[in-house]
Amino acid sequence: MFSKVLVATDLSPASDVVLDCLDGLQPLGTREVTLLHVIFVHLHYPETYDTEEAIKEAGRPKLEEQTTRLKEKGFKVTAETAVGRPAKVIAQFAAQRGMSLIVVGSHGASMQRDALLGSVTTELLHKATSPLLLTLPPRTSPVPMLVHTGSGAEKGGICHGPEASHSGADHQPA
Repeated sequence: MFSKVLVATDLSPASDVVLDCLDGLQPLGTREVTLLHVIFVHLHYPETYDTEEAIKEAGRPKLEEQTTRLKEKGFKVTAETAVGRPAKVIAQFAAQRGMSLIVVGSHGASMQRDALLGSVTTELLHKATSPLLLTLPPRTSPVPMLVHTGSGAEKGGICHGPEASHSGADHQPA
């Protein structure tokens, strides 16, 4: 069902929670995961190249750590870094690579507690043509994940956060 999954990561602790929720996708056929870290540089000029490369280099250890975590769970994993507007890059990447699902946290490094969804996630809801699985920050009670299929959002399953164990039963389609 979801054999090729794109996971958008901003390398923050919130993106680690997203990785913890992927166990529930294995019973749905997920075997391949691509981690995509998008660097947003407001203006692209030749002189920003060194800055982009420095940001990529600084994020490499965390991206490698996330890759290793997923490989240990039995996924075939590739990791990529891109530069641009995150939602646009994620949506285009998923469409060009034929991803069957995009997984993203509802908030990233710039989390605002009073907002329902982060700005990248909100924009991605409008741009993505692949189904979109949103994971919410961990709470003391189960947190529903939302799957956006392009025709509207529907309840997709339960992710309890990093402290929970996941069985296929927790992640049944609505």
